[in-house]
Amino acid sequence: MSLPRYLWWTVAGACLAAIIVFGPTLQYSFVNYDDPEILQKNDDVLNFDIGNILFKQSAYDYIPVTLLSFAIENKIFGLNPTIYHLDNLLFHLINIVLLALFLFTLFPEKPLIGILGTFVFAIHPLQVESVAWITQRKNVIYVMFYLLALLSYCEKRLWPAGIFFVLSVMAKATAITLPFLFLLIDFLQRGRLEKRDIKAKWPFFLISLGVAVIHLQMHGTDVHLKKSYTILDVGHNFFSSLTFYISKCFLPLNLAPYYEKNVFAFHWYDFAVTIAAVLFAIVFVTRIVKNKKDKNICLFGIGLFILTLGPTLQLVPFGNYFLYADRYIYFPIIGMAIFLAIIFEQVKKEDLRQFSFIAIFVLIGAMVISSYNRQVIWKDSITLWESQIETYPRTELAYFNLGGAYLFENNNAEKSIPYYQKALEIDPTYVEAVFNWGLALNSLKKEREALEKFEQVIKMANVGKAYLNAGILWQRFGNLDRAIEYFKAGTEREPKIAKAWELLASAYQAKGMMSEALEAQHRAISSQ
Repeated sequence: MSLPRYLWWTVAGACLAAIIVFGPTLQYSFVNYDDPEILQKNDDVLNFDIGNILFKQSAYDYIPVTLLSFAIENKIFGLNPTIYHLDNLLFHLINIVLLALFLFTLFPEKPLIGILGTFVFAIHPLQVESVAWITQRKNVIYVMFYLLALLSYCEKRLWPAGIFFVLSVMAKATAITLPFLFLLIDFLQRGRLEKRDIKAKWPFFLISLGVAVIHLQMHGTDVHLKKSYTILDVGHNFFSSLTFYISKCFLPLNLAPYYEKNVFAFHWYDFAVTIAAVLFAIVFVTRIVKNKKDKNICLFGIGLFILTLGPTLQLVPFGNYFLYADRYIYFPIIGMAIFLAIIFEQVKKEDLRQFSFIAIFVLIGAMVISSYNRQVIWKDSITLWESQIETYPRTELAYFNLGGAYLFENNNAEKSIPYYQKALEIDPTYVEAVFNWGLALNSLKKEREALEKFEQVIKMANVGKAYLNAGILWQRFGNLDRAIEYFKAGTEREPKIAKAWELLASAYQAKGMMSEALEAQHRAISSQ
């Protein structure tokens, strides 16, 4: 099938718009939101440990393809944030090309779907998080292989589709939705589904099931299921999440990097937009659209939107602290764009069609401006969390991470303390905030006050690192017996940390207990 010439004009325009929007991110740094755990301090990535990357859970999840991309970059360029931002943008540009090919292949007689779908995917404000945040490499990589699998399936090449599917789920488990999308394509092309359609895809469904089980176990689902999780909770998660995503697609206001479950992320217009959109969709599909093929395209778009959002809707509870996030809609937003394109195509009168094209150009321009303004928040950790506080001022994580940005990234301990205090005002049980407050006080040579904070952490959570830091201070104060007591408690809770055993060995040596010091030193060596 020959592809229309305006496909490449669409690709060129969408890629140029994406470069305009995301080009400034090449000058941005890492942020203290998953970047340290997944990349900057991840020993498997830094040491290029292929075995651990491929065969064990690392950095909260099993994402070996994503981590391998980081490991290769680090091996060649080190921890240069420009390279990581550049590669995120390049992956996004590749995805723009692949999506355009997919949409123009699937809807050859509906060019507006390809045009609008490609531009919405490229530059909608909800896409900013997936491209501008280095850690969301897993999003742009999984979608790249996902789209390659879809293109292979459209060409009836199941083996390449299977290979790309495996690579996609190894980049991010969200890709388990792919076989369901294959069924949607079957429905779109034939107007019905048959048993043989499902049977032909059993290997894909088997992979999806296996990945889903592993992923849920990693995130502690069994713990959550023991709690009183009812059908009402399922309904709440489903409808509140859909309300969020539908409203933000059409009215992307009050976006934030973090929507905590106890932070109310809705406004009255979110509900109004969602209700209006749902009612319009029902009327549009049942009453306005007369052509059966167009109805099926509408159903395909709605199905794509809901199905690919499915793993994030918390219908089965797992370890996330949040119900929704901008990054979750990186691929599903295509479904909304498909539906929107059919709405524009239904305009028949010539003067109204001209108005529709003007509206599309205005929409693209508005997305460029909005997304360009949005990507600025990812400049650094301070900018990121200040924007969060401006939008949702009751987010304790924002104050905690803002304090961390000043303490660890800017060496400004004094300025960090008020943010830890604010985090504790919101959540008095925030153990990490108390601990970091202690570190800040210690950095300011306020050692007695720092010791009080470490002792407070011990009472709150019995944390090993609090014992170790308190032990250091007790040894500095000349109380070796208390220091040894605390170091021993620290090694009991953190037996695999060599530094803990080294601290215990130094305290024993200062006390003249040489045999105990030697034994602790041996434990330190074996822990490395």
